[in-house]
Amino acid sequence: MATDKVKVGNPKSFALTQGKEYDVIARSADSKKITIVNDNNITASYFGSVFQNAGNVEKKAAKPKAVVLPTVEEVMSTFHYDIGNGNVSFSVQGAEYEQSVVLGNASSNISCGIRQIFGLNTFIDSFTEFFENELNHIPATLRDELINAMLKASIMNIMENTTQVAMFVASTNTNYAEFGRIDAQLTPMTVSSFSRMNPNSGNEIKLWVLNQQFE
Repeated sequence: MATDKVKVGNPKSFALTQGKEYDVIARSADSKKITIVNDNNITASYFGSVFQNAGNVEKKAAKPKAVVLPTVEEVMSTFHYDIGNGNVSFSVQGAEYEQSVVLGNASSNISCGIRQIFGLNTFIDSFTEFFENELNHIPATLRDELINAMLKASIMNIMENTTQVAMFVASTNTNYAEFGRIDAQLTPMTVSSFSRMNPNSGNEIKLWVLNQQFE
């Protein structure tokens, strides 16, 4: 711990020694008055001009402020996905953010009662880039948790607010770099799923049939 000391430069006052250092007991805000214990072991106040370094106080290092991170629950309580225009909005510790996404749903050629959720890969990629650019002060693990929660919430929003649907399906290639993230979010809300090799591309595809009653 740093100690506040002064050295006598002009010992015109009583009981001080030229060149000697004294521990400072107290000082005025402008250092014009400095209190020390003098050579007679008496606590006394002197003009700052008596000392060589009256204004040079070795300051204690400021303690770093504790970093308060947002929680997933706090951010998600502000999260909104507008299925009409594809905009996602949320706030992080009072700062508002908005991002346009390509996650949506469309009728399939199989049946008008089956809706396909599309844009899973694009959702992950665009949010990963957005978070890295706009919220890089948040640890990567927390950013990942938020992206996962936002993907899940957006899919739930689609299923809850799309009518006249018998079932929803979703699919993507298993060789997609973030496939594991998508699979982890979709599997708990899945009625059934299976993987097959696509003979046209040679890529393995996974299909999920989603449970609309999932919570």
